[in-house]
Amino acid sequence: MSPSPVIAVLLTLVVGWAAWRFARMVGVWRRLSGTRLVTCTATGRSAAVRIDTKHAAVSTLVKASPETRIAECSLWATCRSCDQGCMREALAEESAIGNVLSHWYAQKKCVYCGKLIGTAGAFGHHAALLTPQGITHEWAEVPANRMADSLDTNQPVCWNCHVAETFRRAYPGMVTDRPWPKNSERRVR
Repeated sequence: MSPSPVIAVLLTLVVGWAAWRFARMVGVWRRLSGTRLVTCTATGRSAAVRIDTKHAAVSTLVKASPETRIAECSLWATCRSCDQGCMREALAEESAIGNVLSHWYAQKKCVYCGKLIGTAGAFGHHAALLTPQGITHEWAEVPANRMADSLDTNQPVCWNCHVAETFRRAYPGMVTDRPWPKNSERRVR
């Protein structure tokens, strides 16, 4: 056997191994990226954390499982010392903010029109929240560290009603209120 087929086989194996490792790195990075909502083990308060995805992805080059650590926490401004006891919860898929919101909106109906909201985020249109003060805003506008509290105190609003209410708030003289047949409890301002 001449050296060139041996080199070709070795090169193919090396390229295959590198592609497999790269795919693992990308998978770890995608799975762990984004903000996650957890309960701080030290304070018992809700916190928004971000996992150090670069470190986790690179660590998969030399380890079987990624080495994870918290890169950012909304509570670090008040108490910097952290035992990272929330890591197990942060690694859970359910803690990703998108999953938390999808679960919360899943069976909710819009407080204005009564339509089932379902999963939020179709075509970049985010479902919204109605504050106790009567103001609607997209969930994406809520700081991650206040998301858990907002979901406890706010009500769900669909994208269409959020746009209508925002227009109503910005241009009250250009709006004529008519009772909605779908939801007779609709507020008239």
